[in-house]
Amino acid sequence: MKKVTIVTDGGCSPNPGPGGWGAVLRYEEGRIEEVSGNQEESTNNQMELTAVLQALAHLQEPHEVLIRTDSQLVIIYLTRPKSGKEPALMAIRDLIKEIIVAGGHKVKVIKANRFETMRADALATAARELIEPVAQEVVL
Repeated sequence: MKKVTIVTDGGCSPNPGPGGWGAVLRYEEGRIEEVSGNQEESTNNQMELTAVLQALAHLQEPHEVLIRTDSQLVIIYLTRPKSGKEPALMAIRDLIKEIIVAGGHKVKVIKANRFETMRADALATAARELIEPVAQEVVL
């Protein structure tokens, strides 16, 4: 089974608000892929989980996957059963688990330091900044 390390990050500014996510996939043979995206209305936690979801969905065949994230929430949601109460986050977690099973992946999740996630953070920020700001009406 091929191996890949996925480094993820996601966030919003403000929170909740426009969000972005990013992931760097480093394959064992040395190839690197970057994926990112955005959502007009989201939360930091949704974007952190979406980064993992989209990175796993990007894989075309079964892999041994090492997910490196600075999000304690991602670690908790993927390693503990029935963690959390927010329906949107639970739905994303369930989708991630479905992709893992359907793709035949073997996944480990570990805490990354801020330095490791810098590129994924830059991808998430760039994706978020592509969202057109909502015009504010000014009454004079």
